[in-house]
Amino acid sequence: MNKTQALAYDPAMRRTEAAEYLSISSRKVMELTAKGILGHFRTEGGHYRYRLSDLNAYVESVRIPVAND
Repeated sequence: MNKTQALAYDPAMRRTEAAEYLSISSRKVMELTAKGILGHFRTEGGHYRYRLSDLNAYVESVRIPVAND
């Protein structure tokens, strides 16, 4: 698998897209980014991007286990 194919499986999202995916505000995404909680990278132009795998990892890290009855 080449780099282009790998990116197709793990797309990068803008902050607003990441916020929508996580059902949180764009401001909260920036707070989580600044605290180092939400994985991200920056483009050559300095814009933040969030990979789907990083967003899913965040969701898993904050998931509260449900007790089985």
